[in-house]
Amino acid sequence: MVTSPIGWFGTTSVRDQRTRCTVTNATPKTTISGHGFLRTGRAYRPGTDPQPIPRVTCHRPRVTSAPNRPSPRPRRRLVVVLVVLVVVAVVAVVAVAFGTRAYTSGENAKASATPTVAASRAPSTLDAQDLSGTWTVGDGSEAGYRVHEVLNGSDVTVTGRTSDVTGTATVDGTTISAATITVQVGTIATDSAQRDSYFRDSALDTQAFPTATFTLTEPVSDAVPTGSGTTEVRATGTLELHGVTKPVTATLQVGLSGDGVDVSGTVPITFSDYSVQAPNLGFVKVDDAGAVEFLVHASPSS
Repeated sequence: MVTSPIGWFGTTSVRDQRTRCTVTNATPKTTISGHGFLRTGRAYRPGTDPQPIPRVTCHRPRVTSAPNRPSPRPRRRLVVVLVVLVVVAVVAVVAVAFGTRAYTSGENAKASATPTVAASRAPSTLDAQDLSGTWTVGDGSEAGYRVHEVLNGSDVTVTGRTSDVTGTATVDGTTISAATITVQVGTIATDSAQRDSYFRDSALDTQAFPTATFTLTEPVSDAVPTGSGTTEVRATGTLELHGVTKPVTATLQVGLSGDGVDVSGTVPITFSDYSVQAPNLGFVKVDDAGAVEFLVHASPSS
C-alpha cells in the first residue's frame, strides 16, 4: 500500500495496489457541522473540528497490454504428434495387411495339389487278364493331410506330406476285396518346422500314436481298369488316427501304371472326432475339418 501526502489544503491519497482502489481523506477549507459541510471562511482545525469522512473510489484498471494467454506452440505440438501417430497407425495397418496377403499368397502357392492319378502315365506292362493276387504299396507313394487356416482374416491352405507309407491290397479280377494303408504320422512335414512340431508333439502326439491307418471294410467292385483308363470309385472303411477309429468313406481314382497300379484317395475328417484339438492362436485359426490324402503305387507281390 502506498500513501501520498499532498498538502494541508489538498488531499491525502491512499492507493491499494492489489484492489486498485483510491481512499481520499478530504481536508477542505470548511468545517463539519451536524451532518453537512458549512462554509465558515476559516481553516480546518484538526484539534477541534470533527474528522473528515474518508471517500473510497475504485475503478477498473486499464489494460495496457494483451492478457496472458497460453502460447499456441503446445497446441501445435500436440496436433503434430497426433498426426504422426495417425500416420504411423495407418502405415502399420497397411503393412500388416500387405504382409498377411503376401504371406498367404506364398503359403497357398506352396500347398500341394490334391493327389490324383495322372492322365498321362507310363503304359501298363501287366497282363490285364491276370491282375488277381496281393499287391504291395512301394516306392513313389505319399500321404499326408490338408487343412484350412485363417490368418488375420485371410484364407490359407496348408498341406503336409510324407513318403513313409506302407500297405497291401487284395485284387480279385477287377475288384479290390481288401486293402490297408499305413502312414507314419510323425514324418509328415510342411514348409514350417514350427507348425510340424505342433502337429507332431501337441495335436497328434505321435510319440503315443505314431501311425494312421486306413482299412477297407467293403469290397470295391470294378475298381481296376484295363489299358490306360481311369476309374473313380468310393471305398468304405475305417480310419484309425490318434488312437481313435472311425468309419469313413474315401473317394478313389485307380489306374494301371507301368508295373503296377496308381491309387489316389481323399478321406474327409473332423479332427475333434479323433480327439485332435485344432490350434486357435487368435491371429491364426485352423478349421476343425480337414482331409487325409494319399497317392500310392502298388505292384503285384512276387
